[in-house]
Amino acid sequence: IKGIREAKKSKMEDLKANMTTDREAFQTAMNSDASKAQLKRLRKKMIKSKRALKDQQFNTMLDIREVLTPEQRTKFGELKSKMREKRSEDY
Repeated sequence: IKGIREAKKSKMEDLKANMTTDREAFQTAMNSDASKAQLKRLRKKMIKSKRALKDQQFNTMLDIREVLTPEQRTKFGELKSKMREKRSEDY
């Protein structure tokens, strides 16, 4: 699992950076006198970069899933559920 994550780390960091940059550009434009067309273009770009990140996360999850036994998959699913619960409690 560590090897899979390490192999994808650079790509994930790039996608996160792109998403952050696109989101900041959109927010800056929203607070300026940008035209409707500019805002739509920036929003579309922001959504596209977010989708690329989510797709990469999903593909990484699939790669990890392939190396787990059925028992490990069950335990992994339980751990993910616990982590989601903890994150929701933090908000």
